[in-house]
Amino acid sequence: MTKSQLEIFFLKNILKISAVSISILILINMGVTLTHSRIEMINIIILIAMTTTYLMLKNKKYETSALLFTLLPLMGMFYRIVATGEILLPLVAIFAIGFTISVLFKDKLRWILHWITIIGLIFIFNIRAQEAVKYGNFNISEYVILSIAFLLIYILMVFTTGVLKSRCDRMQIELRNCQQSLERQECREKL
Repeated sequence: MTKSQLEIFFLKNILKISAVSISILILINMGVTLTHSRIEMINIIILIAMTTTYLMLKNKKYETSALLFTLLPLMGMFYRIVATGEILLPLVAIFAIGFTISVLFKDKLRWILHWITIIGLIFIFNIRAQEAVKYGNFNISEYVILSIAFLLIYILMVFTTGVLKSRCDRMQIELRNCQQSLERQECREKL
């Protein structure tokens, strides 16, 4: 995977912002509840992954650090939905992870990661719907509509971002080729 300065800049900054945000969430959760729950453990694991990612990035391991930065929080959010029943915050985090995947990865790997996310979401929505039917505490048709709406919004947001990123990458290559062509032409004129 070739990396551009934009991708490295984005990863470094999103790492810093995410680490600060997760740290604040951990402190607030621990201060409010005074107990250690699964949510705090997931947040701590994600914070450790972000620190590891940042160290890997400093050692020029871009692809591995980007994969770690996206996959571990994604799996943590899936687990959080299944284990705790909490859905709103993890789904918002999954949106952010999907956007990050669209910016950090190129073509084939980007689409593979998005399909992993979509399949995971469908699986989780299915589990949650079965639980709702089992305990009779939710209108299943509303849940199905909500699940479909979320999936469509996710697909619209991340696939659009991915298409824009691909176009931006192609334009960057074209500009680099034009610049090299102009430089060669200048050299010929000097001779």
